[in-house]
Amino acid sequence: RHTRCSRDWSSDVCSSDLENNEGYRNLIKLSSLAFLEGYHYKPRMDWDLLSRHSAGLIATTGCLGGHVLQALVNGDEKGAVENAARLQDIFGRDNLFVELQDHGLQAQRETNPKLIEIAKLIGAPLIATNDSHYVHRDDHTAHDALLCVQTGTTLSDPHRFKFEGHEHYLKSANEMRYLFRHVPEACDNTLWVAERADLTIEFGKPQLPNFPIPEGFADDASYLDHLTWEGAGMRWGPTLPTYVVERLGYELQVIKNMGFASYFLIVGDLIAHAKEVGIRVGPGRGSAAGCAVAYCLRITDLDPIKYDLLFERFLNPSRISMPDIDMDFDSRDRKSTRLNSSHGYIS
Repeated sequence: RHTRCSRDWSSDVCSSDLENNEGYRNLIKLSSLAFLEGYHYKPRMDWDLLSRHSAGLIATTGCLGGHVLQALVNGDEKGAVENAARLQDIFGRDNLFVELQDHGLQAQRETNPKLIEIAKLIGAPLIATNDSHYVHRDDHTAHDALLCVQTGTTLSDPHRFKFEGHEHYLKSANEMRYLFRHVPEACDNTLWVAERADLTIEFGKPQLPNFPIPEGFADDASYLDHLTWEGAGMRWGPTLPTYVVERLGYELQVIKNMGFASYFLIVGDLIAHAKEVGIRVGPGRGSAAGCAVAYCLRITDLDPIKYDLLFERFLNPSRISMPDIDMDFDSRDRKSTRLNSSHGYIS
């Protein structure tokens, strides 16, 4: 239920909790847009983006890397109050918590009293948190070595990236209660946030994007029908043999009954765009080569009827599972060209 914005985001404005399903959808949008539209060396989001997708989210002022704390560290107390108030305006009075952390860092000990004053000034509740990068205090040494591996440095390098202190572990409720004993309500509010969270994630059911359907078509299934029969005419000629009609009719029915029409439209769109911009694409491999609908959409280039390939190896109505179409794009072109059709992205 708890998702923290890392120091790598522009956003480092806050961390956020999901209050409901709308908040979950908004958090996904924020994450996606930070990568797709705000990416500049690292994923970023701005105030306007937060404002557009704040519903259903509970936010905090964040860690030392956040806007509020950075203003305090730099001696700009007025700016810190303004940033906190701006977050409160975006997320709502009861949805913005002023976050207190204590990892034994001098900067936190100096700014925590000021954060408490800011909370009083804007009428925001406090919340106590602890960054947890490893489970036990003794894991600090192993975590330090892991950071060296990730950053290509050694433990003997005085200028390497490292965490200050040994307190970034998963602390117990008693440890947190003792650490913030002067503001017990900050720990109480962690329960308040948890009790407010009402999110249901449905597992076992594929969540596919909605493919934009052109005018004149009722839904993704009808549009898939249109593209399939149109492609069949180009593959087998204007007068389709009976066995082709029967095979396509059966496959389309299975695809629609299993709810995978959008999947085929999305994959077909990616393949078509790659070919349009000159990115070489493989002819298709694996069990997808047995799908005549994929052949009509030019996702694959091997006639499954001619070579008597089984559709049931790819999709079987008695075994419900996501289709798996292997898409091979030339790696040389992928590095220089961002494959993005009007409906999908592959970097």
